[in-house]
Amino acid sequence: MIDIRIAKEVSVILKNKKKVNSPETSNIRIDNIFPFLNYKRFDENGYLVLPNRFEKGNYYADILSVEGKNLDALSHAERIELLTSWGNFNGQFLDDIQLISSKFPTNTELQQSYWGKKYATWRDRAANTSDELERGQCRIRMHLCMTYITQEQQIETKLYNYDFCMVFFANSVSKLKDRVRTAKELGMSSGNSGVNKATSAVILHDMTQSAKEEVLFKLNNPNAKMK
Repeated sequence: MIDIRIAKEVSVILKNKKKVNSPETSNIRIDNIFPFLNYKRFDENGYLVLPNRFEKGNYYADILSVEGKNLDALSHAERIELLTSWGNFNGQFLDDIQLISSKFPTNTELQQSYWGKKYATWRDRAANTSDELERGQCRIRMHLCMTYITQEQQIETKLYNYDFCMVFFANSVSKLKDRVRTAKELGMSSGNSGVNKATSAVILHDMTQSAKEEVLFKLNNPNAKMK
């Protein structure tokens, strides 16, 4: 298995938008990220079950990835519209969220897997042929495959991207589902032109449980490397 290195820098921006002490807000009290990091388990929906430090019972969280935008490709008017969309989203979505930004290495796992399979193909062909010329050609191709794999590993070591996630909270599964659905719908709306991915406020994507676990691992162990 080829190592996938974890970057050292993880920054967390806490965004608490509810200012009134509604009953639900008082029960959850999302005053810092520590309850989120000390989650109990994942439930059958893939939601995090969090300890309620103030009352009996649990509350719940879900992590969604935020799709990046190519700002350089937007015109001045589109950038203004994007800012307007983001302002509208924050004005309409009033529930507590946390925005997590993490400096992660570029993931080349698929590329490494591709060249690993090619390597295995040429290795097997070299082992099953009696033709010395063909065997030599197979070994040259095997060497090239290993060179490409090494290059992809170096890319992961030296080239970093910023990934962003949003974390949503609620004191019940049904409320959490509603909040995620509402956030997706509001996030896709654009400032002046309906639905436009380039200028929509925020495009959210569901994450697999393993991807959520990786985010939590990075937050809990910012200096660790994970295979």
